[in-house]
Amino acid sequence: MNDYSEQKGPVRVAIYKRVSSQEQVTGGYSLADQERACRDYLDSRYGRGGYIAKVCSDEGISGTLGFARPGTPAKNVRPALSALVQDIADGKITVLVVWRLDRIGRNARAWHELLDDFITKYGVEMISVQERVDTTTPMGKFFAGHLALAAELFARITSENVAMALRRRREAGYPTGRPGYGWIRDGKRDNRS
Repeated sequence: MNDYSEQKGPVRVAIYKRVSSQEQVTGGYSLADQERACRDYLDSRYGRGGYIAKVCSDEGISGTLGFARPGTPAKNVRPALSALVQDIADGKITVLVVWRLDRIGRNARAWHELLDDFITKYGVEMISVQERVDTTTPMGKFFAGHLALAAELFARITSENVAMALRRRREAGYPTGRPGYGWIRDGKRDNRS
């Protein structure tokens, strides 16, 4: 475990940010917005120059995917989160900052594995800018675990809603993806390119 009281020099921080769709990469609460919120928090806590931040970003990747444990194949996982886990195991990170806990993931099992097997085991402090949860305390872990379950529930409900909307769209005769050039329905031509 790391002993933060004896750490010399700037705090070694990882900022993790994620959006699940390509549209969110530039719209919504974008990756840049997430990073800015994290840096504002870090500046207020440690002061400018009081920390060195490594930014880890999974762009357009679902939060339902987990991470690869160090030394295991990286299939169907988030690459930046997997690299972050390796950095934690290697002792390169002492603080992990996220804009919101659901950026870490929408998979409660993967969230608990990350918290128990890496963050707690290696003594990493985890900070959520929005929720201000202290994962070093039993109550903070409890609250974070409930937020992880809520994030997974939200992901599953959203998935069901999207599937239902696509099914209804198909039943109504509309294409579920982008219509092909010249697609015609009810006498109206779609000439989008």
